[in-house]
Amino acid sequence: MLRILLMTLLSVGLVGCRQSQRTEVVLTSAPFTNQLQMHSGDSCQFQLPSGDTVAVWCERPRSFWGAAKHTDSKSGLATVWGETPFKKPKEILVKVGTNNHYAVAGWKSYIAPSMVTVLGDITRQYQLTAGNRHFLITEDLRATNCLPVTIRVAQE
Repeated sequence: MLRILLMTLLSVGLVGCRQSQRTEVVLTSAPFTNQLQMHSGDSCQFQLPSGDTVAVWCERPRSFWGAAKHTDSKSGLATVWGETPFKKPKEILVKVGTNNHYAVAGWKSYIAPSMVTVLGDITRQYQLTAGNRHFLITEDLRATNCLPVTIRVAQE
């Protein structure tokens, strides 16, 4: 009886598993638009003509203690960016005040983030620049089981 119960639990767990989606795009021309239904662990990597790459991936943000951080999205998911998937750029910290407090002044990366726009609980948009390419990443915050993301790439 215990064996049947364990087998049932294992099969239910395996059915719920899904392979992460990893998309790679070689940018030869702009403008370019990519619409994705992202789940935690999914990524999209763009290769620029210069050979540099820009990666955007989806994760469920966690706090220092491992608990889920609050996000604006109903799914609890958010996108993150970096030069390679699942590796955030290192922060540039500057000292603020006299009590050994530090603030983030930027990132050690050829990717430069700029404006973030949140439209209530509907969308969040942020912009990145790498070389002469501009990335506009729009997250649909209303979805509950995934994070619909639209990535638009334009050239200067």
